[in-house]
Amino acid sequence: MQDDAWSGVSSDHIKLWTIDVDWVNSGNSTVSASTQISVTPFIGVFDGGSFSNLTQPGGGSAIDALQATIMNQAQFRKFGSHNSALFNFVVDTDVGSGELVGVRWIEFRQGGDNQPRSLFQEGTYTAPDGKHAWNASLAMDGQGNIGMGYSSMSGPTTSSTIRVSS
Repeated sequence: MQDDAWSGVSSDHIKLWTIDVDWVNSGNSTVSASTQISVTPFIGVFDGGSFSNLTQPGGGSAIDALQATIMNQAQFRKFGSHNSALFNFVVDTDVGSGELVGVRWIEFRQGGDNQPRSLFQEGTYTAPDGKHAWNASLAMDGQGNIGMGYSSMSGPTTSSTIRVSS
């Protein structure tokens, strides 16, 4: 992921590299030049890149939202008609001066092995009731349905106290 908040990055996008590993003779392994794929703009860095982003309800030390990082683990699945790669990272969904952490998810597809990848679909998940959502994990079943688990807790406008939970 490349955020336009970073020095030298002019637009939000994803960079992809193709790595061909020769397990017998590692000297024959190659890494391609990067391919840049445009995505909907996002805010992937907040609090100046701090590791203490999310204030816990009731006080205590702040939690790291794991910003500017592709979450473990990206998913790859082969279908009869295409290959799919699915991954996510955290974003600030409050475009104002506030902060509400959500999950940006992206699916790239390719028509088959060794074909170029392109953006198939993307979205931003915001938890209900103004809660933060971060540290997500995605999976795709054999029908192409996407499931997601994530960590959550009270956000700045949540009316009740919700401690960190999954």
